[in-house]
Amino acid sequence: GEGMPKGSKKQWDGTGMEPVHIIYAAEEDSVAGVEASIRSIQAHASGPTKFYFVGDIPLPAMPEVHWFNLTETMQKYNIDDYMNRNTTRKNRRRDSINVYRSDYVRFALDRLMMNQRKAMYIDVDTIVLCDVYSLINGVLNENDDDIAIAAVPRTAVGRKESMNHVIQGLMPGGGEAAGSLRKSFNAGIYVVDLAKWRNLELSETMRQLALKNRQEKLYRAGWQPLMNVVIGDKFQEIPVTWDRNPENYGNKANNKLKKADKGETRRGRNWRTKEYEEICALHYKGVEKPWQGVGPMPQEWLPYGHAVK
Repeated sequence: GEGMPKGSKKQWDGTGMEPVHIIYAAEEDSVAGVEASIRSIQAHASGPTKFYFVGDIPLPAMPEVHWFNLTETMQKYNIDDYMNRNTTRKNRRRDSINVYRSDYVRFALDRLMMNQRKAMYIDVDTIVLCDVYSLINGVLNENDDDIAIAAVPRTAVGRKESMNHVIQGLMPGGGEAAGSLRKSFNAGIYVVDLAKWRNLELSETMRQLALKNRQEKLYRAGWQPLMNVVIGDKFQEIPVTWDRNPENYGNKANNKLKKADKGETRRGRNWRTKEYEEICALHYKGVEKPWQGVGPMPQEWLPYGHAVK
């Protein structure tokens, strides 16, 4: 149903363990990705998990997942203000990312989830191969009022590499706004302390920057540079294994899910190496998505989802 479940902040399951909270947002054509990601989390979690989904319709195969209506959420929290009108859908990867309405729901998590202290936001194109229960419970436990999220870091390497290399989408004016930062993060997978986020008024600061960007063109793309510039280096680092790109491991060309179903797909050269086995999250960041039947490393995605015709 619509709206946040009522009750105390601590909601216990039958084991006596407090669940961790994971939220997704997606357009209808990406629902298969959400359901696969949830199944992958359930397969590896050591404790109870509670899932939330912001979309046009509830998840068809998962009625137990708490649903927020996407259109109503957009209107209620003025999420259109965060959207980058300088961005259009194009074939090129760098211009086509972060353009969907659902991408911007992350700026309303502090208001959608008023009863929770911590939550994990995960992009729909992610398969999780480690324990999110331990991860969420193990971060953001310090009394540091300036740290509201835990995420995988991006670091500038070498003297010549500036934040323009680390914050994707910065325009010349945006580089000035980012200052001398040498570290940033990927905002596709992160844990957020919702109370600290509210106290720091991060959503409003980001909204003001997004509106300013419409006039001054500080960044292209969508929500990623917006979060990076405002939060800067004030985040807790989580291991880089929580944001691995399958394109770095498998064969990108002609790696069809249809072939994988028949066991015919060639495995990437790093398959079964120590580096591969330590991957905690496969983030299918490219334009091609596994539920479309294309893209690298379908053999990891297939146990949790299926191609949509």
